[in-house]
Amino acid sequence: MNRFQFEKRIIYLLFFFSGAVALVYEVLWLKELQLLFGNTAYATATTLSVFFLGLSAGGWYWGKRSPFISNLLKAYGLLEIGIGLTALFYFVLLRLYRALYSPLFETLEPHIALLVLAKFLLSLTILFLPAFFMGGTLPILSQYFIRKPLEMGRTGSLLYTINTAGAVLGTFLAGFLLPPLLGYTLSYTAAIIMSTLIGLFAVMVGKTVEAVSPPSVNPSSPDQVRSRRDTPGTPLLYVLAFSSGFLALALQVLWTRMFSQVLQNTVYTFSMILMVFLIALAVGAACANLLSRTTLAPVPVVVVLLTLAGLSCSTTPAFFNAVTNGLDRLVFHEVEGWALYLLSLFGATSSVLFLPGLLLGSIFPYLIKVAERVEAKPGPVMGRILAINTLGAILGSLCAGFFMLEWIGLWSSLKITHTVYLLLAFLTAMLAGAGMKRHMAWVIGGLAVFLYVFPHGERYPLVYLGDGGNQELVAVVEESHSITSVVKVKNPGQEEYLSLVLNNKYILGGTKQSFVANQRAQTLVP
Repeated sequence: MNRFQFEKRIIYLLFFFSGAVALVYEVLWLKELQLLFGNTAYATATTLSVFFLGLSAGGWYWGKRSPFISNLLKAYGLLEIGIGLTALFYFVLLRLYRALYSPLFETLEPHIALLVLAKFLLSLTILFLPAFFMGGTLPILSQYFIRKPLEMGRTGSLLYTINTAGAVLGTFLAGFLLPPLLGYTLSYTAAIIMSTLIGLFAVMVGKTVEAVSPPSVNPSSPDQVRSRRDTPGTPLLYVLAFSSGFLALALQVLWTRMFSQVLQNTVYTFSMILMVFLIALAVGAACANLLSRTTLAPVPVVVVLLTLAGLSCSTTPAFFNAVTNGLDRLVFHEVEGWALYLLSLFGATSSVLFLPGLLLGSIFPYLIKVAERVEAKPGPVMGRILAINTLGAILGSLCAGFFMLEWIGLWSSLKITHTVYLLLAFLTAMLAGAGMKRHMAWVIGGLAVFLYVFPHGERYPLVYLGDGGNQELVAVVEESHSITSVVKVKNPGQEEYLSLVLNNKYILGGTKQSFVANQRAQTLVP
């Protein structure tokens, strides 16, 4: 093993743990700011948007700077140290937030838009800088490791896979182990220490490395000419990178809402959903890495991946209804034990989400392979498409959380997402394909129209009414925060009454005499 290969393995290991620490930060930031701002869809989306905005800006800026940095490994280490140092502001700023937020809330509560803006600005001061440094790590390492023009697909997608696999570990640690064992403050302190240690190790490795300039590329060389054949153009590449991020995060929001109808509202259950999603993305990125090592033409691969992603996503409502027996709740029973419940939850979520998540997770890493033709310097290219993908993720989560769930509804929103995947496959085949590939486009387009027109979503319920036939759905309203329904209960020989149900399981009250007594008693509490 030569020295470069040894350094590569050390940095890969550090980058794996960097991905784990990044998700620990994200989960802890989200939980802490939910306690401050309120556990609402608006507060959560605002916090995540600031985090992703920092990642996008960091990817773009550090990618652009990477060709002019003499010691890239040292720069990577300094970015990791910067993450730890700027994360320290959390301890100072959070106290300030708690002093400021109460009077801000009292002043701005009647003005929802101004209140959301205030939350955005407060989140910006605590989350943006660490996320900005996080966003620069992948472009910097890509600039260092990619030393041949056609290595970007293999090496870039491998780095993406390693970091995403680390994110799975971080989700498990932050969701299941660290807070119960250490508490939130010590868990956050441990993450800061880990970021700093990763950075110090990288700086130590970087001190032993000579500056490396990527080779100049001859655009007319045989390798470059082959890489340009049958390849999507740069504008289409950016559209696909943006759409990949948009649809992936929109689906994460929609799938989380879907499972919230059958799961208990705990941090463990939602951490499990996130972990399954990230495992699928990591495996998808690994598959993209294998595809990037082949000599297959990029356009057919992209078209097939988009088509398979759309078809697999179209099956999730049917599989979900089959696994949950029409939205019957997946509840914890003490006789089963907590570990067995989490294992069964992992099985249920994996059976529905893993294959679609794998396929949609393979699209962006394979686009790194497609980007080999864009420019000679890998750092700026990687930073640019990563920034565009992350910007799409921001808008996808906001659009799904604020607009699609409230105005379109869960099942119709899912139908739109898988249709868009098929339309992107059609667009790619039409604009970048030739010959038979364009004929394939019309088949895919017809399939997209058929799946959108086919009214399969209308038979999927939003509320579980049981098997006895004594319940009737009176009304249902879908909003950003929840799905609220009114259910009529008709038991033979007993009074008929209405129940107000939140997210298919929480009964908030009703017209039953015992409900009325409790509701009157609750009015005395304020």
